[in-house]
Amino acid sequence: MCRWWWVSFVLVLAAPVAAQPLPTVTPFPLELKRAPANFSSQDIAALSTDFERLVRKAGADVPDSAQYELALKDLKRQDCDRDDECLKQLAQLGRTLYALYVSLDNTLGNDVVATGRVVRSDGVAMGRTKTVSLPRGRQARFGEVARAAVTRLLSELGVGDLPAQRTVQPEVAVVEPVKPVPPVVATPPPTVEQPARPPPHAGLRRFALIPGLVAGASAIAAGVTYGLAFDLHQKLTGSSWTVASDPAGAAQRGQTLQLVAAITTGVAAAALATFIIFFVDGPDDGGALVSATTAGSRVLGEFRW
Repeated sequence: MCRWWWVSFVLVLAAPVAAQPLPTVTPFPLELKRAPANFSSQDIAALSTDFERLVRKAGADVPDSAQYELALKDLKRQDCDRDDECLKQLAQLGRTLYALYVSLDNTLGNDVVATGRVVRSDGVAMGRTKTVSLPRGRQARFGEVARAAVTRLLSELGVGDLPAQRTVQPEVAVVEPVKPVPPVVATPPPTVEQPARPPPHAGLRRFALIPGLVAGASAIAAGVTYGLAFDLHQKLTGSSWTVASDPAGAAQRGQTLQLVAAITTGVAAAALATFIIFFVDGPDDGGALVSATTAGSRVLGEFRW
């Protein structure tokens, strides 16, 4: 009873180990570079067959015969000894995660040299190329030493320890360094050039004072002569005129005064019109202060010429 309990305990412990998946490997056909003269074609075929068995014994899962032969047929290239792309395609055609290349050589020094490498299905080489060299004695058979060299090479390559699944490396976010923010420079407003101001128009306003004075003097003279003529007319037609006076001379003086009043009125009107024209045709800026005194009252006027 105790013995069966220990057997059950060992089986329980061994169950997780047996359930672990094996790495899948498609081996390229074993390449025999040089062999002894007495190593026949049947020996070569037997060694090639044992090569697949040794790969399984190393702890890898190899495709079945049908899948393996189809992968080799579709590969259509023989440069897997030097090109990792060849092994990459072989792994993809064999529907495995890895592909294996191994070569054997019987050196002139009577040594058996095994060389190989493993490439993943995405083209990544699983380590560097490994080489194992075993001496072959005079009595030892080449096939036995070759199988021992291949077994040791597979151990050196770690075929049985390869990950059964491709490990995906987590992407590390690249944090870019924070760039310093340049200081904001206030941009001055655009300068708008003001058009050059044209020189002020001089005009005739600066001469308007002359016709203004003439118009004023003429108006005063016209008023005085008209007043004298009107007073003389009142005396001739009124009862205050004396008989001894000369009525004909008085009438002639009245006509002369009226003519002078009319002439001075015309001169005053013409001078006033000239004053208005000169004043309107004045400069853009500037001015003068003109003062006039009339009938004892001072009137100030500001004019801009």
